[in-house]
Amino acid sequence: MKKNYLKQGKSRYFNSFDYLRVFFAISIVAWHTKAFGPTGLVSNSFSFNLKDIVYASILLIAVPVFVQMSLFLYTYNRDMKKNYFWKRIFHLTTLYLFWMAMLIILFYAGNIAKLKTFEFWFSGGTSPLYFLLVLIVLTTLLELWILIRKHIPQHLFAIFSLFLFIISVLIITFKTSLISLIEPRFVPLLMSHWSPINFLPYVFSASFFYSVYQKGYLKDKNIKLVISIFLALIIMVVFWEYKNLPGPVYTLYDGMLIPPYSRLSIILSTLLIFYVFTIKNYTPPNIIKILAEYTLGIYILHIFVMNFLAGFSSKYLQIIGNNFVYFSLTLLISIFITYLIKQKKII
Repeated sequence: MKKNYLKQGKSRYFNSFDYLRVFFAISIVAWHTKAFGPTGLVSNSFSFNLKDIVYASILLIAVPVFVQMSLFLYTYNRDMKKNYFWKRIFHLTTLYLFWMAMLIILFYAGNIAKLKTFEFWFSGGTSPLYFLLVLIVLTTLLELWILIRKHIPQHLFAIFSLFLFIISVLIITFKTSLISLIEPRFVPLLMSHWSPINFLPYVFSASFFYSVYQKGYLKDKNIKLVISIFLALIIMVVFWEYKNLPGPVYTLYDGMLIPPYSRLSIILSTLLIFYVFTIKNYTPPNIIKILAEYTLGIYILHIFVMNFLAGFSSKYLQIIGNNFVYFSLTLLISIFITYLIKQKKII
């Protein structure tokens, strides 16, 4: 008989997720500061080189992995904690509004026209804060899908989740063909990297993963085979994407020659990483555990630190002239500020 882990009545801490939190929080800072130097991804001179592959196919996995982890953990905690949906939405909304207020005060005070656009709010003020709104929207959708579960035979719920996952993947990977069907002012909601639509598949992959986890089907028996198949598929897809995807339509909305999050290779990579780190309970060392507590702070604060350093650099030292120095200082200062305000529970 398969074991239903939730019937044990104990909440499990997924130790391996700490590695993902730390690595991908650092990855986000590395991407935004272009830690390894300028990239052709944000120009018209994209070339298939190691640096751009690292940027496009490793660092840009960060946000989808965080979305996938967050949604899966929501489904996991929801079955154990009363009124968890409202508590989670309240927490995310409070974070979003507080840090958006800080962003507006520091960088957009007096720019009323900018504040009136829906793009400003959905994009988190053109900052990484869009992630919080994405989680609010997707958590709500996931909650609705879970409520529908009550009216679906349990053995069919995982199948329906998988089906909707495939449909949503097809929608976002071929979204350019839908542009003509949408009113022009709403096209950014489809095409921009900050749009919740880019992350819609993870609503259904989270419910699918949770269903099979709940039944005890997530085993490492064939993990090497699964990894090999996925890696081979990802490599083939990456080569196809780099050859066929770069185009001005993506530059128009994201300033990049390829879509950052709505690529099939990114989705497959996210699923593979999540699968491995869910079934493998790697116990992290203390330094990883500590840093894992700071990752949300690093994510939120680093954009403020980047702007401060850029302003300081233009007046005094050419800090941003060296990308790796810029990255290192941004990361270290973000960690330090997070440490200072952690006790206030602002982040």
